[in-house]
Amino acid sequence: MTQPRGSTPHRTRGILSARQWLALALAGVLVVVMAVQLLYPWDRSAPFAQVDGVDVGSATSEEITETLESAYLQTPVPVHFSGDNEPLVTPTFAELGGQVDVTAQVEQLQYRWLRAVPTSLLWAGRFGTPTAPQITVEAEDFARQTFGQNCQAEPVNATIEPAGDQVTAVGGQSGWECDLTDVATTLAEQAHPAPEAPEPIQLDLDPIAPEISDEEAEQLAATINSRLPAELTVDGQTLTLPSEAVVSWLSVDEQLEVTVDSTGELTELLTTEGVLQNPPERVFEASYGVLDVVEGTATDIDAADAEAQLAEYLTTAEDPAEIVVTTETVQAPDGPLLRRSMAETDPELDEVIATFAEENIGTYGVSLIELDGEQRRATYQPDEQFIAASTYKTWLSYSTILREEADELQWDDHLTGGRTLAECFEDMIVESDNPCAEYLLLDHIGREAVEQEAEELGAQDTSFSPPDLLTTADDLSWFMARLATGEVEISSAGQTRLIEAMGRNIYRDGIPAGSTGEVMNKVGFLEGPLHDTAIVEHPEGTYILTVLTEGASWEAIADLTRELEEAMGLQ
Repeated sequence: MTQPRGSTPHRTRGILSARQWLALALAGVLVVVMAVQLLYPWDRSAPFAQVDGVDVGSATSEEITETLESAYLQTPVPVHFSGDNEPLVTPTFAELGGQVDVTAQVEQLQYRWLRAVPTSLLWAGRFGTPTAPQITVEAEDFARQTFGQNCQAEPVNATIEPAGDQVTAVGGQSGWECDLTDVATTLAEQAHPAPEAPEPIQLDLDPIAPEISDEEAEQLAATINSRLPAELTVDGQTLTLPSEAVVSWLSVDEQLEVTVDSTGELTELLTTEGVLQNPPERVFEASYGVLDVVEGTATDIDAADAEAQLAEYLTTAEDPAEIVVTTETVQAPDGPLLRRSMAETDPELDEVIATFAEENIGTYGVSLIELDGEQRRATYQPDEQFIAASTYKTWLSYSTILREEADELQWDDHLTGGRTLAECFEDMIVESDNPCAEYLLLDHIGREAVEQEAEELGAQDTSFSPPDLLTTADDLSWFMARLATGEVEISSAGQTRLIEAMGRNIYRDGIPAGSTGEVMNKVGFLEGPLHDTAIVEHPEGTYILTVLTEGASWEAIADLTRELEEAMGLQ
């Protein structure tokens, strides 16, 4: 249809342009954003809020306070001496004596009026300069604990130490002195908790130089190293000493004075090289090697003089004198020595024990040592470990006497249960009392010390390490043999005290019941293990017998003792 002339074009109603649609969409988004911001919890911070690198988004005032206080108080604060790169200490702000009040920060993080700003939910609390926390620092206690009441640290001298077959210098350390009040003031003024980047504190302290400088230690190390390996001349025969051994013998005091103490290794080395005859040869007296006698002469040197010459040779700056020593002839000591490593066993007695063990119920470990007469030896599973039960009290009683004789303990000391040490010792051996033994082992002497002292007496397979105390028939028998012959580090009075206490032992159903001799014994028993170890003084001679069992009986131990005495001709 033709439009009439002079009329205007007709526009279709209800159709929006692209700009109008975009404007409506933006308005809609804005309405949604504002609705979300207005409906967002009024008691929480904006979702992405941060303070000093600490995330506190979507948190209540209480949560913000707790988070910020924890972050500030746990901030490490390095404390340096002026000019030092490494901190002396790095306490937390709380350990330094700091306190923090974050009330202003919490208030600043409240998401209130910014809700009226479109998109503020995404950036509120994240940008801008945050309010600093209010801090107080009372550093007096920290300063006193760290620097001492005198506010002084002694310098550490430079020294030398072994490094393989040479020595090396070890640098010293300067000391310092200060005024405690000034230090506390500096700490309080400079301490600022900054979780993102801890700020170090610089203290101005008066340094104290060490008496021995690094240069002096380095010079001494160079001198000693230039003298290695050292040579020793003995009666005109020159011997080169191993550098690593010599270095291990050196001792250095705080003034850089060097001494040499080889603890017998120098003599052993000269003996190995054939320069000395020491110790002398052993002549075995018994057919089975239980005892031997030391006889003849030996050659020796004045080891202390040789070590002093060696120290002077190593440390003299220029033209050191040669190390020259002469030997001397010495008489070897007399008397029998127990020789566990060389002892053979009697086949007939071994057979008696083996047959008994096979024909009777239970597991056995047996060790017999005859100290007189034919000096026979017999064993059955002598190195088999058993739970020690109360037999460990033999070792513990020995360690107790060692400490009493070294004045570390006194017999009238009061221990547990109102008893003195003397009473505890008696009850531990005679009645196999446990509280006294446990007190001595766990609370005073210690497992490691008792085990070490047992090992020094020749125990090879005895262990005091938890959970179970372990021992063997041979370990117990050789201990009892050494005790009976006096080859122990305790006095004769201590030896007598222990042996006589074992003679009063109230448990007599094992070895004592089967022997015709006088028996000094110590038993051990638990559910399963039954043990007895004894010194037997028989009219025909003294012998040692240890019988360790699992699942046997006292009657069986007595029977085995009886059979052994019959085989030895003692019954």
